[in-house]
Amino acid sequence: MESSKTYQEKYWQELVQTKGQILYLQKYHERYERVNRWLEMVLAVVSTGSLATWVLVQQYPFVWGTIIVLSQVVTAIKPFLPYQKNMKHIFGLISELQDISLFIERHWYDVREGKLTEKEIHDLTIEIKERIMQADKKHFSDFILPKNEKLLQLATSDANQYSENNY
Repeated sequence: MESSKTYQEKYWQELVQTKGQILYLQKYHERYERVNRWLEMVLAVVSTGSLATWVLVQQYPFVWGTIIVLSQVVTAIKPFLPYQKNMKHIFGLISELQDISLFIERHWYDVREGKLTEKEIHDLTIEIKERIMQADKKHFSDFILPKNEKLLQLATSDANQYSENNY
């Protein structure tokens, strides 16, 4: 039979992991936003600047013609690039995980102070896992987010820092 401390540790682990997952997804979302902003800026500069540049640099018409065609192709396929859809999924999951994280934190005091039985802590932990699983299924049912080790390390470090600062 496991001790109360073990159940408390499992509950604590859910708190830290959920916070880490939120931070990881936020970093992923920020990365996609940077890519999207960069792409938008490049397309804007190419589409508006290419006509003026064409007049100034007529000795390279093939190069500038190619740039214009490529920018038009990218503009046409941009809505179908996977990162656009991934941004929506990630943002939706972040929102749900933040709600779950608040639920976990709301109950942490009672868990930490021993105000709940082992069964109550276990039931809360299972409820949290079920809610996370449902959120994952809802937002990530049709794709898998590629793992990014660098973002994961940053998020883990931030989650540990959050835990130290707040608990």
